[in-house]
Amino acid sequence: MARIASPDGATSGNWFPQGSFRKSADSYTVLGPWLTTADEIADPEQLTLWLTLNGTERQRSSTAAMTVGIRHLIEIASSAYTLYPGDILMTGTPEGVGAVSPGDIIVTGCDGLGEMTVPVGI
Repeated sequence: MARIASPDGATSGNWFPQGSFRKSADSYTVLGPWLTTADEIADPEQLTLWLTLNGTERQRSSTAAMTVGIRHLIEIASSAYTLYPGDILMTGTPEGVGAVSPGDIIVTGCDGLGEMTVPVGI
């Protein structure tokens, strides 16, 4: 369950962080239930990702539509800092971002890799 909380600890209302906080605050980056290794993906530049909120599709896009491709992203990141096995590079998101509320159900997935359901808690 994703617990939505503001930096001051408030857990009520539709508080939604802006800018770089979207992937930084505790409980905002839900990963799992497993991580897939590179050898299990035929072409990382051709992955379709999607997200629904309460059964309504909010996002659908492909890694092919990224401004910076996966391989180039890794090249850029590794030129600036050391990457280790298991490191995760966070990127932007397609349009469709919006507030969530306690009780909402997020389902997100990647064709060929699987999906996960994230109930939003307080």
